[in-house]
Amino acid sequence: SEIHVIRERPLSKSLEVGYEAALAVGSKWSMFLDADILLRTGAMSSLAAAMNKVQPDCGLAQPYFVDKLTISVRDGGAHIYKTYILERALRELRGLNSAIRPESMVKLALIQGGVQLKKIPYIVGVHDYEQSSFDVFRKGYLHGFKHSHLAPQLMAKYRKLAVADEDYTVALAGLCWGVQSRDVPELDHSSSRYRDLWQDTAFREKPPLSDGHLDTAFVDALLERIVAQ
Repeated sequence: SEIHVIRERPLSKSLEVGYEAALAVGSKWSMFLDADILLRTGAMSSLAAAMNKVQPDCGLAQPYFVDKLTISVRDGGAHIYKTYILERALRELRGLNSAIRPESMVKLALIQGGVQLKKIPYIVGVHDYEQSSFDVFRKGYLHGFKHSHLAPQLMAKYRKLAVADEDYTVALAGLCWGVQSRDVPELDHSSSRYRDLWQDTAFREKPPLSDGHLDTAFVDALLERIVAQ
């Protein structure tokens, strides 16, 4: 197997480059992993074993992860495609340059076109843990816009959890701005919209992470703590 790190922007462009790279490699299955997901020990071998058991007509698969900012176990962020289907995915991607959730829209179009999706009952790791304070603020903003119907519940949970974890104080500030927004937000983290709002806050950025901090042992220990809560 090969690993390709995609740094293109916006997200639609990174998907295009990733789909083309996967087609060039030509493996049976290709997984696209968001950069803010941290994998647990053995995640890839467990997924490979699971994919060997799916029905032949399965074209898409989705495992689960523990999500910090929605405070839930959910799918998304680790997207598995039968590689030949990426030709269709590229066609569906056209015209989605400004979409806030282009991969979700591509997958929905594929499913509506008859591609079978399999949910894999396995937690691959964690999402949005150990993010920079600015990114927590930005993602809080995006959650406020994308999931405004959940905002009251998230606000209550963030206030409670903020006592022990400042990330939730930062996320709450971003969430409140996102709920108020009337314009579709940009996904690009360098957008002046987020930077201007961030600079008007009193929050300080976290110090850089040390080398080797985010290894699979860290994720395993984190998942154990989450399960124990």
